[in-house]
Parts: sequence; structure tokens; C-alpha cells
Amino acid sequence: MRLRIRRITALLLVAVIANILLSLSAGAAEGKAKVVRVGWYDSAYCYKDQFARRRGIAYEYQQRIAAHTGWVYEYVEGSWSNLFQMLMNGEIDLLSDVSYVKEREEHMLFSNLPMGTESYYSFVIPENSSIVPDDLSSYNGKHVGVNKSSIQSGMLRDWAARNGVDINIEYITNTGDEAVDRLKRGELDTLVALDSYGARYQIEPVSKIGSSDFFFAVNKKRPDILNELNKAMFAIHDEDPLYNHRLTEEYLLLAKTNAYVSPELEAWLTKHGPITIGYLDDYLPFCSQDKKTGELTGALKDYLEAVATRLKNASIHFETIPFASTEDALAALKRGEVDSIFPINISSDDGEKHEMFPISPLINTEMTLLVRPDTPVIGMPNMNLTVAINAGNTSYETFIRDSAPNWNIKSCSPVEECFRMVKKGEADSLIVPSYRLNQFEEMTDNYGLVHMHTGETMGMSFAVRRDTPELYAVLSKLVHLVSADDMQYAVASYAYPNHKIPVMDVLKNHWISVVILIVSIFSVIQFLLIKKLRAERKINEQQQKLISVTRIAYRDPLTGVKSKNAYDEACREMDGRIASMEVSAFAAVLFDLNNLKLVNDTQGHNAGDIYIKKATHTICQTFSHSPVFRIGGDEFVAILERVDYDHREELFKAFDSMMNYHAENGDMAVAFGYSCFDPKTDKSIKAVVERADKNMYKHKQLLKSKRKQ
Repeated sequence: MRLRIRRITALLLVAVIANILLSLSAGAAEGKAKVVRVGWYDSAYCYKDQFARRRGIAYEYQQRIAAHTGWVYEYVEGSWSNLFQMLMNGEIDLLSDVSYVKEREEHMLFSNLPMGTESYYSFVIPENSSIVPDDLSSYNGKHVGVNKSSIQSGMLRDWAARNGVDINIEYITNTGDEAVDRLKRGELDTLVALDSYGARYQIEPVSKIGSSDFFFAVNKKRPDILNELNKAMFAIHDEDPLYNHRLTEEYLLLAKTNAYVSPELEAWLTKHGPITIGYLDDYLPFCSQDKKTGELTGALKDYLEAVATRLKNASIHFETIPFASTEDALAALKRGEVDSIFPINISSDDGEKHEMFPISPLINTEMTLLVRPDTPVIGMPNMNLTVAINAGNTSYETFIRDSAPNWNIKSCSPVEECFRMVKKGEADSLIVPSYRLNQFEEMTDNYGLVHMHTGETMGMSFAVRRDTPELYAVLSKLVHLVSADDMQYAVASYAYPNHKIPVMDVLKNHWISVVILIVSIFSVIQFLLIKKLRAERKINEQQQKLISVTRIAYRDPLTGVKSKNAYDEACREMDGRIASMEVSAFAAVLFDLNNLKLVNDTQGHNAGDIYIKKATHTICQTFSHSPVFRIGGDEFVAILERVDYDHREELFKAFDSMMNYHAENGDMAVAFGYSCFDPKTDKSIKAVVERADKNMYKHKQLLKSKRKQ
């Protein structure tokens, strides 16, 4: 009996231990993060930046989802078409940017909420003017690339049938980089892709093919993933209802405007002649009349110069007229003395009353209040403040009505009178754009005022009369052909003028110091020296900031050679020298690093970076007296003049020998081609570069054929 009791007790003990172990095992399994195999394809949705960091709308979205689900991602790389097939085969669990089509429901699951809405355009390289948006017959016979199995492939077929266009569709399975390379090599005439391709790859949108919502698609056999995905997406939108919009704005809403105008607008521009812009004088960094030359200066000058040649099928000429106040400019616009004015911030209601239309803002600037140090800060937008503004500046009035309707406006002129009113307590503050604070730095110090940022921005726009719809259409297109980053850079470059404060101005603005000088020469000399040193230190700091920004923009961070921005600037400078016949001899050399993608794919991006640096060093070492520019991931340009130009044949032979040596070792292959400037036929550096590019391509093909042998 006792033996039986012992056996039962032992069995119960074993059962209890087993139950505990099973519970621990289940708990451990439950605590383990779920691994989700996610498709990674090169596009605006998922890509790696210059520092090899993962970026993109899909990547950001997936990370936000992981914060709610605890997922760990296993990234499976490939082209979108191949990954789409892998999803249907059950080889991956999740793929972004999939448009819903009923037929696809048999093969995959879709998230309840869309990731956003995207548009599809046909793109061409900037040099291709054979395909134009206002003549769809120009597509006839052209080779059009589009992703295989994508929704845009069906949209392209429908678009071609609807418009009676006879095209040769090539269904591609390449990555985004490879597809664009095919376009640039001329294997495709145009490529149908996402709107974001234009800004990323510097290609031109021509025609909109269609648009659709896009979703996350899930492996048909993983409803557990779909359930967690839907819960996470609903939670994200509950936390931030504008999350989709903000991601789309950051990554996708780029360069949607094409560089063409309709035949009607082209004819109107020809008939109308120069477009006259009235601008606000003495309003740097935005616009001002140069006191020495009488010409326009400021960010507006840079913008007008940039867009004058930006349209592909029309040229635009601008004339500018300065005005002392916005009110004066508005009156001139109404009388028809100017075609448009800048800058203006005006509500739609006020625009209708003034019989004018504002264009979308060209520049946005934060607004700053200048107040006495004892002015309360908390709750200022809701307080009944009296704000001084320069008389005649209706833009500031509109800003205050829109952003702080409780504030009272007090006009004053000149602007120093506004400072005096705040100092004396006749007004609580005066308002200025943050970019103009530097213009009033000395006056702000003299009157003992301090800055207080409002956190609100004011848009600065062009405006036209309501009876000029053609001009409205032209200016609306132009304002979207220059990026916001370029405009902010232009404004910043004029915000810090490169000059020293004249001694007479210091004495004039500091008359008390002059009195002190009479009483005590030593004290005043000491004061002036300190004041001058501080002023120079501030100016030097501003100059260093500007130099630093310029260096960043004009230097390639990986190789240290000059960047694409610097190359564009060098081309503009060379074109000016060609036009004025200041240059008679130079050569352009184009270089292309063979097998860079193979190195990246097989050895990793660190090895690819080392390959790029090594090739750059060889190029710079050979052409040591010439500027070298990195104009693409694996593309470089050298412009040869003087010593290097005179010895070009020797240098080319030396470089070729060096490449043969590296080819034998299998560690580097650089194709190159060159062309010399012909003053009889070449009107720009572009023609020289195009010939060099063709020669480089021939050399590249030769290297490939040698490698096969």
C-alpha cells in the first residue's frame, strides 16, 4: 500500500514539474519577438542614404508599426517585381507600396488602411526633347519602361489606348537605379515611375499616367501578421491623424511639376514679351535695389535667374522695378504698370477685394517679435498687444490677422520710429521676419530690445491681377520648379552681408561715446576697440557660417572632390566665358567606375566606398592641376585647362596604363572618355561633355568585351 502511495506521489510530482517547465517554455516563446520578412527595394519607399542609413516612407512606417507590435524585421532585398512574386509565393511576409486590385486578393492580404496616395508619371532625361506633354503623338514608336506586375503597367496600357498612342512597352524587373540607368543610356525613351523619381534621379516628368492608393500587402498564409498590422495602423492614426500626409509630404511630394507649358501659354509668352516684377526695395535678404548698380539683388534675383531658362519649350525674360512699400507696389499692379509684385502675404478674401490672385508662397519665413526685456512672454499670441509695423507693409497686417487676431496694429515710419515706440512703451513690440534680424541687429542693441520667436511662419508670394490668367498659370508653374531648400539657401546667403561696419557709422550711432571721448580719451578708445572687436567677431562668425554652408554644398562628403552643385556652377561659369570668348581651349573628361554595384552587392557598401575613394585618388593624382567633380554615384568629371590641357595626351596614356595595371590585378576598372572644346561649333560646355560621355561609353563597352574574353 505504501509503495503504491509513493508511486502516485512521484507521478504527481513529475506532472507538476512538467507543467511548470511547459509554462516557462510557453512564456519564453510568448516573449520572443516575431520576425517578419519584409521586402526591401530601392525607391523613395526604402533606400539607404549616403551614410548607409535606412530611409524612406515604408521604412519609417514599418518602424512605427514595430513600436506597437514588437516585430523584428528581416530585410529581403530585390526589385519590386521580384519581391511581389516572392510575396505571392509565400517567401516574404510583408511588402509596401502595393495598389489594391481585386484579382490580387487571391494571392495576398491587404491592410485595412492605405499607406497613402501616389501618382505615376512618364519621365525622360533632361536632354530629351523629343517627347512633349502637349503632343502625345510624340510618344508614338517610343520604348516605354514600366515595372512588371505593377498597377502602373495596366494604367499605362489604358492611358495609351485612351489617347490613341502607339508605344512599345518594356516590362522591367530592375531596381530603381538600374531602370534609370537604362533610361540614361538610351535603352528606354521614357520610364513610367513614381512622382518622387524626378527629384531623386534628376529626370524630367512629362505626362501624368495615373494615381492610386497604396497599401501594405501581407503573405496570404499570415493572417496573424495582418491582424497585428491593422491594429498598429489604427493606433498610429489615432495618435497622429496626419501621419500619412506628413510622411508623403516628406518623401513623395517632390518635383511633380514638369518643365513644359502648353502651346497657348507658349504663344502668350511670345506675344507678351518681358514680365515686369515690382518688388519691395530695401528688403534684404529677399529683395533690394543695389545702391551702386541700381540692379535687383537678394533671393528674388537668384530665383528669377534660375527660372528664366528652366522651361523646356519657352524662354522667359524678366524686368524689375523697386517700390518703397507694399502699398505702392499694389497700386502700381492695379494701374497695370507692373505684371506682378513680390513679396506679398494676402488672404484670398483681400485678394478678391484688390482684384488680384496670390501665387503659392515662394519663401516661408518665421516671424519674430522685438520686445523690451521686461515684456511677459507666456500667452503672448492671445494677449491684447500693440504691435508696431512699418507703414505700408500690408503683408504684416495679414500675418497678424491670421495668426494673432487679438493684437492691435500701430503703423509707423521710418522703421526706426517703430523701435522708438517700443522703447518708450507706446507699443509692446514690433514684428520682423527672422531672416531680417541681422539687418536690425545694431538698432536692436541700441534700443535695448530682445528677440522673441512667434513660432509662426509667413508665406511670401507673387501676386497678379485677376484679368491675367495666363500669367498666373506661368508663375504658378515656375514657383514649383525651384525647391524650397534652394530658396532657403538663397535667402540665408543674403541674410549675412559680407561687409564691415564703417567707423563713421559707429560714431554716428553712438554719440554718447563721442561725448565720453571728449571727457576721457582712454575710456572711449577702450570702448570703441571692444565694440569693434565684437562687431568683427560677429561678422567673422557669420562669414564662417556662410563659408561652412558653401563648403558643404560644394564638396562631396565621401571623396572630398567637388560636388554636383559645384559642377553646375562651374558649367555656368564656363558658359559665360565661352559666350564672352574668354576661353579658347579646354577639355572635358568623363569617368565611370565599372562594377561598383557588384562590389556593393558582394562585398558591402563599405567596400564600395573604399573603391570610390581609391578611384577618386587615382583620377586626382593623374589630373592634378584640374578640378574634379563627382556628379553621380559612380560618375566623375574633370575639366582640363592650361598645364593639364597642354599635356592631355600624356596624361590620358598614363591613366590608361594605370587602369590596365589595376585591371590585371582585378581591383579597379574605370572607363573614361574625353573631348576638346571647338570654338567654331561649341556654344556651351554641354556639347563638349556630351561628346566626352559618348566616348566614355564606347570605352566602357570595350572594357566589358575585354573582361568577357
